[in-house]
Amino acid sequence: MLYSALVFLLVGLIAVALGLAGVAVIPTQVSWAVFLIGVALLVTQLVTGRRTRVAYIL
Repeated sequence: MLYSALVFLLVGLIAVALGLAGVAVIPTQVSWAVFLIGVALLVTQLVTGRRTRVAYIL
């Protein structure tokens, strides 16, 4: 999720650098929403104390 938020933020910053301020609003808002969703999922996982299972293949 963090990767997706960073990609959308990068697209927004490139659009601003090219002078497309109206277009840059959309990816910037999407990156903010994805970041907040990721933080909410992280907090939920930390509060519940659940651990994910990792299958180690040797």
